[in-house]
Amino acid sequence: LAEEVAQGHIGDDSWAIERRNNDCFLVVNADPKWQATLLDGFESSTAVSYWAADTTNSDALNVTQDLNRFNQGSSSLNFDINDTQSGNNKAVLINSTLTFDLAAFESTGVFLIDVYLPTVDTIASFNLIWGNGASDYWTATVTTDLDGSAFAAGWNIIGFDWAVATTTGSPVTTS
Repeated sequence: LAEEVAQGHIGDDSWAIERRNNDCFLVVNADPKWQATLLDGFESSTAVSYWAADTTNSDALNVTQDLNRFNQGSSSLNFDINDTQSGNNKAVLINSTLTFDLAAFESTGVFLIDVYLPTVDTIASFNLIWGNGASDYWTATVTTDLDGSAFAAGWNIIGFDWAVATTTGSPVTTS
């Protein structure tokens, strides 16, 4: 595979098995059909200010930009959970300003979110709701990280698969 890349065959699909330190690795060089789209990088305090905690019906509060703990870029979204705030045992964050045309991703896309958990004592699941209104949306719930492992203290990659999401009403992919 290294020779193919060196010869300029980067756009061609290819694969190889490489061995290092007595371990085998499958190496794939593929031109993906679909590219990733970043919905929010939380790169500015203005971007973070569009996110709000539902402090009435959930236990989320103190939404801020975190310049110290992040996986990509230079910051992340940070919030606290006070499990006695609402009694509903959930944290809800809302952003009603994001608008994207997601038509190319409908039923095939996966929303990936890097989540830092200081502890997992009370974390059972994550739920993502997206759509164009209170009665027109999709919902996906995950109970493990992306690779199927239990949530762990530290960074977890959470994947919400659109193909298995529940549809409510008639959501539109372009809003």
